[in-house]
Amino acid sequence: MDLVRTPQMRKRAIILFYIWFVNVLVYYGLSLGVSQLGTDLYLTQFVFGLVEIPARTLVLIVLPFTRRFTLSGFLAIGGLACLMMLAVPADHPNVFTGLAMVGKFGITASFAVIYVYTAEIFPTVVRQTGIGVSSMFARMGGVLAPIINMLHNHSPATPLIIFGTSPLLGAVLALALPETADRPLPDTLEDAENWDVRSAPILENLEPDEDFGSPDSSSEKQELQHLAS
Repeated sequence: MDLVRTPQMRKRAIILFYIWFVNVLVYYGLSLGVSQLGTDLYLTQFVFGLVEIPARTLVLIVLPFTRRFTLSGFLAIGGLACLMMLAVPADHPNVFTGLAMVGKFGITASFAVIYVYTAEIFPTVVRQTGIGVSSMFARMGGVLAPIINMLHNHSPATPLIIFGTSPLLGAVLALALPETADRPLPDTLEDAENWDVRSAPILENLEPDEDFGSPDSSSEKQELQHLAS
């Protein structure tokens, strides 16, 4: 209940729960739908696994700069790729498969980001609970993924519409989350509620009188040095 008891925590928790749900839904939806791509099943399955290597490698490169825009960007890539598959003619299976791999690339990278981002957003006192409940919502996506794929037998476009629009909504919602890169993380629920999303990055290696020339700012300097430590 602490995850949804206060306004800011409730907003962030619901967004994170949804993004976890979407990540697993699309990840397994695309993985389990390789037989519908019209290309060699074994080769496609191999490449679908291989694409996770550059996806996770790219996350290691861009994640230190920003969590929020990294997550939003990769969700958008995954969703747009799935929607673009709707425009591919049936006689171009290689293009269809290529877009599916781009979608898998985006969702895999997003999946790697959300683990780190969730642990940083939830304050220390509820961090384990927050990750656990997020994972529960993710499993719901895993349960629904094969069911949604079965809709292909009735309407081939329906699974792609779901797999495309749901990450795009997640990409928009992710922009409402606070940035955590190089910023002090919350320890208590009160810290989370008072978290200033526009706060400056942590100041490191402050030198005396380097940025504060007047004696009147000594208390502010001590406070920033405390945050940096």
